[in-house]
Amino acid sequence: MLDFETPADWSQHLSGIKYVTTRDIDWGLGTPRSKTRLKIPAGRVFDVSVPRGLRWLIDPHNPKYRIAGLIHDELLHVHNWTRMRAGGEFHDALRAGGTSAICAIALWVAVSLFKYPLATR
Repeated sequence: MLDFETPADWSQHLSGIKYVTTRDIDWGLGTPRSKTRLKIPAGRVFDVSVPRGLRWLIDPHNPKYRIAGLIHDELLHVHNWTRMRAGGEFHDALRAGGTSAICAIALWVAVSLFKYPLATR
């Protein structure tokens, strides 16, 4: 398994808040030992989206947030998961990357509720 706290082993900075995977990522959905795997190929471009106004508090270049940003982007934009479902995996990835429980919960709320659809169709 990759050491997600050392993203230099699996990702490279491109520009701004954009990164690219340099190795294939194999993530267990729900739990690291899950048989349901999220496989992300090397070469996947992703970003660690933190609103500019919050970057003094949450540095998008901090390695402990990077795996969470990748998994969240993959689930939202490639697999079309809802923000709430992707948010759960985002939280788990934050914890795997070394984020404290309190910070992970706060970030989970932020990404899960951002652009939350208030109107029904």
